[in-house]
Amino acid sequence: DIWMVYHADPAKNRVATVVPAHKYDVFCETAALTPMFVLPVFRGPNSFETFALQCQTPLVLFTSLEEFKHHGSAATPHFVMTHYTELVQSHKIVLVRGDIIQPHALDMIQAMSLMLNAHEYFTDFGAKREFVHIFNNRPNEFDFKKLLDSMGHDSSRLPRE
Repeated sequence: DIWMVYHADPAKNRVATVVPAHKYDVFCETAALTPMFVLPVFRGPNSFETFALQCQTPLVLFTSLEEFKHHGSAATPHFVMTHYTELVQSHKIVLVRGDIIQPHALDMIQAMSLMLNAHEYFTDFGAKREFVHIFNNRPNEFDFKKLLDSMGHDSSRLPRE
């Protein structure tokens, strides 16, 4: 509770969460094998921006896909998620802070969405983690519309590729 309250100040452009240590272990295992992924940030009905993420645990760097396309590995992060493992032994939790580097690109709700979705997709033992695996290992098979559908977004109105 102290961690969450401390990071709740919207003027500081940061978000926070707490994850169980066992979930963080799965996150790290997945990130080591499949460090890249893309996640949408919803801007309104049928409107979203895609963010690329790269895991460099304990950090996860997020940038817009457009920024990544233009600058590659030199792209400026818009959002950085940091995992703090100091309480793993004593409390079996990992504290997570997300710093919004580019506040014009993300608000706190959108940053929290990226944080929670990154953890969800990297730790799920079903279809969600399979998206991450396919994206990294068989990119020609990756279906972004199916990813959107898995998040409850109706992709039927999107243009065909």
